[in-house]
Amino acid sequence: MLRRRLLPLLLLAPAACGPDAPDAASSADALSVPQDPSLYDATLHYAGVEVSSPDPNACSELTWLTYSPTVSSCPVDPTGRFTGAPLFNLPAPTASDPYAALRGYCRYTWDPAVPKPASAVPPHAIDAQVERECYVASAQGNQGYLSDADVASMEAAFDRQLDVPTWPATGSLSAKVRVAVLDDIASPSSTILDTPHGLAMRRLIERVACPDAAHCAADVRSYLALPVRNDVRQTLVGRYGDGADVAKAMVQALLDFEANPAGASHLIVSMSLGWRRDDLMTWVVFDGHRLTVPRLTHLAARAAAELLASRGVLLLGAAGNAGSAETYYDQPEALFPAAWEASPRPGVAATTYDPLVTAVGAVNGRDKPLATMRSLAMPRLVAPGVMGEAQSRLVRLYVYPYGLRWVTQHQGGFSGTSVATAATAATAALVWALRPDYAPVNVTQALYNSAVQLPGLTAVVHQDGFSPAVRRISACQAVRLACWLGMGACPGASAMPTCPTVRGAGVDARWGLASPASSGYGGLTAAHGTLTQRGASGLPGEEEEPFGGGQPGTRTCPLCIVGNSGMLMGKLDADAGDTVTLKTISPTGVEKSVSLDQYAGGGAFKQDVSSLGTIEQAAIYVERDGISYSSEVTVGVDTIVFIPRLSL
Repeated sequence: MLRRRLLPLLLLAPAACGPDAPDAASSADALSVPQDPSLYDATLHYAGVEVSSPDPNACSELTWLTYSPTVSSCPVDPTGRFTGAPLFNLPAPTASDPYAALRGYCRYTWDPAVPKPASAVPPHAIDAQVERECYVASAQGNQGYLSDADVASMEAAFDRQLDVPTWPATGSLSAKVRVAVLDDIASPSSTILDTPHGLAMRRLIERVACPDAAHCAADVRSYLALPVRNDVRQTLVGRYGDGADVAKAMVQALLDFEANPAGASHLIVSMSLGWRRDDLMTWVVFDGHRLTVPRLTHLAARAAAELLASRGVLLLGAAGNAGSAETYYDQPEALFPAAWEASPRPGVAATTYDPLVTAVGAVNGRDKPLATMRSLAMPRLVAPGVMGEAQSRLVRLYVYPYGLRWVTQHQGGFSGTSVATAATAATAALVWALRPDYAPVNVTQALYNSAVQLPGLTAVVHQDGFSPAVRRISACQAVRLACWLGMGACPGASAMPTCPTVRGAGVDARWGLASPASSGYGGLTAAHGTLTQRGASGLPGEEEEPFGGGQPGTRTCPLCIVGNSGMLMGKLDADAGDTVTLKTISPTGVEKSVSLDQYAGGGAFKQDVSSLGTIEQAAIYVERDGISYSSEVTVGVDTIVFIPRLSL
């Protein structure tokens, strides 16, 4: 007889029950939740059926995961329709196997040439959990293409807010740190015809942590953690993934580093991606009761994170952006894996602040949270998150009626918690390269203790019993703090970087975009008159978005700005969407949303929004064919340059 005593479930919602819960015994698709020492009573199993999951359109019938705590091999399908393999490419077991917790995970793929019966499930052990894969993880940034002139201006503003150090011509750094960027590319060259997000994050880290050959603190490597495009699994590029994909990339980064560190002293894993709380939960039914439990994808990612943390890896995660208005379908809490900031690193005393994953939030040039950041996702550590320019070019192939054409464009200008996470990874690499004697907790303490405290902001995501004060990273001051005693691999005083005057909280790092005379909106007459208010329910939702719910899509207004004069200027993509909404936030936190549907056809526009009062944060939301997209609006700029955007 099964014991039904339930220990407190970490990260789980309260168990729900109701008279309409289906009878577990009536279903042919049995599902049991395996033992997990960190989440369950050691002797407890649940037998039931899955009755809830993320948006079904985000889940694949062709790709499945199984996990057994007792069987480390993947059972073979006697019909040959399912092909299975271990999720993780692990070395052979040893007497004290550090990978034991990962060996029971298997991934199965159905033969796409054969129609799949709805009842077909992969072969599995009697105690296995069996689930479809649901692609609910995606990148945490959006972008616009920039002109050469604007790149330099934006880069300078971003670096000024981050306090990027200026190294002297003499001297050099004697140590490096490996930085694994888990994102949507497998290598820097794999994005020529595809998504640039992972390349931008990589190049941003390299630009800050490796300004020249003599002062290069980071050996940056790319890992494909978002391998899915249109429900097809890729090997080089993708856009979406799930916790299992992220877990696999984490473990592979560790294995590669331990097999060949190539001179690097430590490993940092930077994850500018995430998935929502409810996307990693599911229900099972036991004895007429519905119980909310974590999905396998979440358990795999948690197990991988704990493995890496136990082996001295520093894990960084993006707190998360809101793809649209926060609705039932887009909860405002921090995304995972960043939400594991609330969990301590395995084996760490409760008196030490040393999280499993360090969450990173994003602020604008005035040190206010991005309007597109999730409202209940603020961690203790933040970094600049608006228009982070990677100062790199991307060659893309475009299809025109007269043939193909290669086009070189500046690739960068990303905004979001992705950018802030990459900036933090670069700063951590600088600190750890100079102080290889540090443990991960010393690195994060140096980042936090040297950062600028931001009045008026309180962390929501943090460990209980510690200060919730929010601080913005200062890269140069972190280096100075780490080296103030001249220990580790720190250079002599003459070879230390020059730091700008510490930029105080709230000081505007705005930039004037280049060439205002060629602004692109030319002689447009500003639109005046009454703005139509939208209620919260009028903002676009995400009910129809199948993949990566809660994430930003293609940046529809790369250079939307609102000046101090109260003039909103921008250029929306052609056929921008069915609805266009401007959301503004005042210095006192008052939110207003107004319709800009008159600009849904796309193109350049000027709109007087002075009637909304003083604007401190703003975002443009567009809904197109039921899918939501968002763009952060740069606040406090009165000139803008429009760059023609090429499209297929």
